[in-house]
Amino acid sequence: MTPDFGPIGQLGYAVKDAKAWINNFIAAGIGPWWLYQDMQADVYEYLGKPSPAHFACGISFSGPLMIEVIQPLDEHPSPYLDFINAGQEGLQHVCYFPADIEAATQHLADSGYRQTVDGHSGGFAYRYFIAPGVHESIELGALDAQTTARLERQRAECASWDGADPIRDI
Repeated sequence: MTPDFGPIGQLGYAVKDAKAWINNFIAAGIGPWWLYQDMQADVYEYLGKPSPAHFACGISFSGPLMIEVIQPLDEHPSPYLDFINAGQEGLQHVCYFPADIEAATQHLADSGYRQTVDGHSGGFAYRYFIAPGVHESIELGALDAQTTARLERQRAECASWDGADPIRDI
């Protein structure tokens, strides 16, 4: 049986300049944005090895869909840096928030996907998977109750955003 991944919950963009991408989204009416100027995950393994990678990361919502921009800030291994170094910039992953992350993980593994990232930041656990021959990833995420509540508040702020205070540093 195929697990229920649910709808796509997030589009993630790997970018060279997070603020420039955020400003482009703002110009299209998507905002406000919450920007982490220098973020490092609590736990971050890439290709089975710990990586102390640092990122600039911004999030906003368009309706129910979270939009994330991630800019590598160093040369430590990450899928975002690999994506950019391969000459890509833009949509790097789609994220699902399945009810059963273990069943979804097993389904992707059984379907030939390789897990590339195992991470945890605050109340968000995530895993990235890639199919052979592609640069774009599938992310599976699991949110704790506190993180879910924070994201719901941010989603509501985006739904009623009047254009004021477009970038909010975290």
